[in-house]
Amino acid sequence: MSLRSSTVRLSKRLKVPFVAVSSQARLSTMPIDPSIGLTDHQKELQGRARAFADKEFAPRMQEWDMKEHFPIDVLRKSAGHGFGGLYVRTDVGGSGFGRMEASLVFEALSTGDVSTTAYMTLHNMCAWIIDAFGSEQQRQKYLPRLTTMELLSSYCLTEPGAGSDAASLSTKAVKKGSHYVLNGSKAFISGAGASEVYLVLARTGDAGPKGVSCFIVEKGFKGLSFGKKERKVGWNSQPTRAIIMEDCEVPAENLVGSEGQGFFIAMSGLNGSRLNIGAAQASLETTLEHVKGRKRLGDSSSAFHTEHKLADLATSLISSRLMIRQAAAAMDRGDSNASVFSSMAKLHASEKCFAIVDECFQLLSGYGYSEGHKLNNYFRDARVHRILGGTSEIMHLLDIHVGADWGLNNRQLAYILATAEHESTFRPIKEVGGAKKSYNPFFGRGYVQLTHKENYARYGKLLKLDLVEKPDLALQEDVARVVLVHGMTYGWFTGKELSDYIDKDHGNYVGARWIVNSQDKAQLIAKMAELWEGFLFGNNTIGAHKAPSK
Repeated sequence: MSLRSSTVRLSKRLKVPFVAVSSQARLSTMPIDPSIGLTDHQKELQGRARAFADKEFAPRMQEWDMKEHFPIDVLRKSAGHGFGGLYVRTDVGGSGFGRMEASLVFEALSTGDVSTTAYMTLHNMCAWIIDAFGSEQQRQKYLPRLTTMELLSSYCLTEPGAGSDAASLSTKAVKKGSHYVLNGSKAFISGAGASEVYLVLARTGDAGPKGVSCFIVEKGFKGLSFGKKERKVGWNSQPTRAIIMEDCEVPAENLVGSEGQGFFIAMSGLNGSRLNIGAAQASLETTLEHVKGRKRLGDSSSAFHTEHKLADLATSLISSRLMIRQAAAAMDRGDSNASVFSSMAKLHASEKCFAIVDECFQLLSGYGYSEGHKLNNYFRDARVHRILGGTSEIMHLLDIHVGADWGLNNRQLAYILATAEHESTFRPIKEVGGAKKSYNPFFGRGYVQLTHKENYARYGKLLKLDLVEKPDLALQEDVARVVLVHGMTYGWFTGKELSDYIDKDHGNYVGARWIVNSQDKAQLIAKMAELWEGFLFGNNTIGAHKAPSK
């Protein structure tokens, strides 16, 4: 179905007129106009979402934040515009759009309230998972009420102590007759306690991503309970709690997809970064109006500097928007590099758009810092996106092939990521050693520990840096990335090249690690590599060129 016919049919079914709205006309006069490059029908959809945000979200954002109020009535009103199942098929009440259209809607809604929109993205993702991977019985049972938001949903992956690492999930699901029995807990779950439907990732098999499955757990199921409501810096219009499963009985027909498919399901979404776009858009709009007001009052102080700063911020916003839309379009067309585009967009948008909000704080001086100013909300609500959905450190490593054209295949990249996760949790670190834990100038540094003076000299020569005199340069992310990837690719650490164990068809992760660690440690890192391989499932080749010569 075309976007035009889908939009028109949706408008008729919801009795929403297919017309342009006033907020879109206002936006179109601005240099940061988000409608540039869109079709007429995409503009209409985006404009309708912005009008809803301006009317329903923006005037109440600060009240919801202060009172920690979850606006269920307004969420259900948004579903009346088709925003409760944006990329769910129409036969069960969805809007039938792609990820591109969803990104436009979520960006527009988040200009009014990032926190509430963030919950909507998770709800939409849960509905889509059931639509895409669930049985027909599950689709018919849940989706008509999820798309209207009569039922609310929560996504449950993160665990205490394990974060969102599916290779380390401890929640277990054991098949007993016609039910699975779930035991474990999930942490920081948006909507927990208020939602009626929970998509829970639990372990049905061996360690690693291939042992993870996905279940639909209903609020009333025996053995399901909730922790206390968390106090948070931001995202206060949505409740966040732990969910606890103690011999929780889940009907076997509530398994989504098949056993072992859970991690694939979990990695198939694109959410989050577009919310920072909306926060940045609204912050920049507010700052532009503030600057114009100062000019009208005759304040021309630092005008030249301010205009240049605003131009830089607008450039960052537009580049972030383009990357988000490229990633969404790649997902819609089934591009094999969609996960790479997504990681690039997530990194760029999360970093740049939070920086925009931060700089707008600065340009507004004391006004933005006051508790009653909406930039205060944008700042707190946007900050978390540098953590959720993959930290910025992880996203930098996922993008290594872009900056250096390494020519790695997905299995090799998966093993490198697993190594960096195990050695340093994706942050360049310093090692200490010896009985007194003293620090030697050439003890380890980086994602993997660069040790010994001769190795500092070798990489100093390769990178044209004096790493012997300034060894802490090895802690810089760009230097640490080269040491990590180059050293593993060409065997500078072990004497064995990465291709000796891992090629595009086979990944002997245990063998690659066994040469430097015990078998137990090798098995652990191999499981982590399988996790990353699952994330990169859609990529055949990461990069098109060879890395620098040995």
